Amino acid sequence: VFKEKLLLMVIENAARWLAAELPKDR
Repeated sequence: VFKEKLLLMVIENAARWLAAELPKDR
């Protein structure tokens, strides 16, 4: 269970970073 939650957190964090890195003029 811990590994699944950690993986979800990592994926969500990566998605947020990706969204922040992408240009916001779209």
